Amino acid sequence: MTPKERVKAIVFGIKQDLNDYDALQQLLSEQRTLLQSRNCAGLEEHNQKQLQLCQQLKRSADARAQHLSALGLEPNGVGFKVLMSKLPTATSDKVSTLWSQLEQKVTLCKHHNDGNGQLLSTQQQSLAKLLNPEHTEALNNDYGLMRS
Repeated sequence: MTPKERVKAIVFGIKQDLNDYDALQQLLSEQRTLLQSRNCAGLEEHNQKQLQLCQQLKRSADARAQHLSALGLEPNGVGFKVLMSKLPTATSDKVSTLWSQLEQKVTLCKHHNDGNGQLLSTQQQSLAKLLNPEHTEALNNDYGLMRS
């Protein structure tokens, strides 16, 4: 691959990732709804879709890192910024804007994922308290005092 083709592949990958992160954001929202309704069957099916999308995003990031390495750059955000500094200004501005949008979407998805993880953790703690009556906190649950 020529350097020009590698840059085009990086840009194409970023554009695809923008669409994929939009899809991931939607899936994370659906996951939260399924968690809130405790829909285990729905979650199992849903999580397979989400896992496949996350695997696709990982492959895309790996490909971007390989292209950066092949261009003699660090396979990370620093290498990407160096690449942007070597491109014509008009191209660099457009691609930098895409990169900023991607960073924002990644941050938003991470925030949603963290929230879903917190919800799941809270549900697991509540269930553990109900199922483990020996645990002191479970003795005074919403179902009343358990007496000996």
